[in-house]
Amino acid sequence: YLTAATTDPNYEHMVFPGMVYISFPAEYGTIYTRRELEDIRDSMVPSLFSANYELKHIPAENLLFILMPGQTDGDPEMLKNAPSCHIDAAYGGADSTAFTIAQKFNGKIYVLGKLWNRHVSDVTDEIIALKRRFLCGNIRCENNADHGYLVLELQRKGEHAIDYPEDMNKFIKISTYLRLEWKNIVFVRGTDEAYIKQVTDFNEEAEHDDAPDSLASIIREQWYRQDAGKKIPTTYYNRPKVVMR
Repeated sequence: YLTAATTDPNYEHMVFPGMVYISFPAEYGTIYTRRELEDIRDSMVPSLFSANYELKHIPAENLLFILMPGQTDGDPEMLKNAPSCHIDAAYGGADSTAFTIAQKFNGKIYVLGKLWNRHVSDVTDEIIALKRRFLCGNIRCENNADHGYLVLELQRKGEHAIDYPEDMNKFIKISTYLRLEWKNIVFVRGTDEAYIKQVTDFNEEAEHDDAPDSLASIIREQWYRQDAGKKIPTTYYNRPKVVMR
């Protein structure tokens, strides 16, 4: 039933499959504990839980990225020899460090995403191990916040790292580059659930956007950079009157 509903051509215009309030006793008298309810909530993206279990209306225009069947079970071997990978670094506070490897094959973009609620220096060795495991090219990271600190740390560890100044509005970047390629994205096995949740819950008011920012950045770098010659179509989100610097 769920597969039929999500693959229907009119999917976006139909009522989403839903259920009754699970905080009420079930028809056989089952009462879920608070912990069980929390486990159910943690097993899916918050927007999906709200729509299906809390019966809250979520405007369709706020949902930029909806997972479809088969989009989270890619083969990790498809990542081998990716030209580059990307780090969205955290240096404290509520931000997380996001790491993304992406490789295109037969029109699909296979993605490994990792998300740590830790300072980037605490996970650098894990990032390097993943980069070497999949034989990736260079590591890319922006230098707006750290003025080149991370790229120097990576280079000291023997890695080919490249930093760059980010001058594009984050929402515009994500809602343009990632949205354009979303139908082609396949998350491989081993991608963190928290990474996928952060991507699918992204909207203009999102509190955390490290994962979608990293994914949009690597898509822009590998397949939309200026010398690749691929033109960016104008969309609702990147039309001139809404671009902010």
